[in-house]
Amino acid sequence: MPDVTSDRNRQGPEPQDSGAGGGAQPLMRPLAGRSLEAASAQRLQNLSRRLMHAEEEERKRLGRELHDRVGANLSALGMGLELLRKQLPDDAGGPVARRIGDLQDILLDTMAHVRAVLADLRPTALDELGLLPALRHQAGVLTARTGIRFLVAGSEPSPRLAPDCEIAFYRIAQEAWSNASKHSGARSVGLTISQQGSVVSMVIDDDGMGFELAELPAGTPSLGLTTMRERAEAIGAVLEVGTALGAGVSVRLALDRDRPRAGADR
Repeated sequence: MPDVTSDRNRQGPEPQDSGAGGGAQPLMRPLAGRSLEAASAQRLQNLSRRLMHAEEEERKRLGRELHDRVGANLSALGMGLELLRKQLPDDAGGPVARRIGDLQDILLDTMAHVRAVLADLRPTALDELGLLPALRHQAGVLTARTGIRFLVAGSEPSPRLAPDCEIAFYRIAQEAWSNASKHSGARSVGLTISQQGSVVSMVIDDDGMGFELAELPAGTPSLGLTTMRERAEAIGAVLEVGTALGAGVSVRLALDRDRPRAGADR
C-alpha cells in the first residue's frame, strides 16, 4: 500500500491562500474606499465651485441688464418729469405740480431700490477696491438701513485673494449679516479679517440671543447655514458656527492658501 504521508511530505506543505481572498484584500479595501471618498469629495467641491461661478456670472448679466436698460430708462423718466415741472406756468401750481412732485419721489425711491439690487447682484467695490473696503461699505449701508451697528476691522489679505475666494467671503458675510439682522435681536455685529501665515480668516460675532444648534430643525432655510457651508467648501475653506441661547452667534471662516485646490488659484 503506498505511503501517502511520505508523498505529502515530499511534495511540501500545501500552499496557503494569501492571494485575492487572503490577508492582502482586507488591507486594500480600506485604501480603495478612502481613495474613492477623496475622489468623490473632490468632484463635489469642483461641482460646487462651478455652480457658484455660474451663479455669479448670472448675477453679473442681470446687473448689466438692470444698469444699461432699467437704469437708463429711469434716468430718462427723471429728466422728463423735471423738464415737465419747469415748463408749468407760474400760476399752474396746485394739483398738477404736486402730482409731478409725487411721481418724482416715487421715481427716486425706485432708483434707490435698483441701486441696492445692483449692489447685491455684484458689488462693484469688491472688484475695484478689494474685500475689506467692500465689506466696510456694505456694513455702512446695513447700519443705516437697520439701526444695528455693523463694524468691520482687520486688514486686506496680502496678496489679494483670488476672485472666487473674495466673492465667497463676501457672500458668506452677507448671509451671516442677514441672519443677524433678521433673527438675532443683536445691537451690534462685528466682523474681523486676519491673516496668519497662509491662513486667511474671517470671524463674525453678534451680541444677539443665539440659538441651540442641536435643536435647529433639519433643513431650516432661514438661517442659510447650508448655503454658507457650500460656499466655503467650494473654495476649500472651513466654516464653523458657534452659538448658544443668550450667547450670540459666532461664524468663523478659515482658508488655507497652501492647501491644494484643484482648478483654482488662491
